[in-house]
Amino acid sequence: EAMAMERPVVATSAAAAALTARPGIDLEVADDAAAFAAKVLAVMDPAAGDRMGQRARARILADYAWASRFARLDELIARGETPRPAPTPASTSPGPEAAAVSAR
Repeated sequence: EAMAMERPVVATSAAAAALTARPGIDLEVADDAAAFAAKVLAVMDPAAGDRMGQRARARILADYAWASRFARLDELIARGETPRPAPTPASTSPGPEAAAVSAR
């Protein structure tokens, strides 16, 4: 959300792994306290923070906005592909077979 609002972001590598954002371009990545603090100080520079925020918003719009998501869906449909349904979770309750066995 911060990236969509043109705000510079500093994240851990675990958090950034789920994004298409490019470290050092669209956001900063740091995993230890000293590096994280240094990255935060770097993006607090108004010019640097503004540039990163603008690139971050552009990345979010390109990869996550409704228009880009629908364009990807249109591509899948044009190729005859359909999204795979989510797997059905295994049942934790006994099925009808268990009731039949216990009734005997």
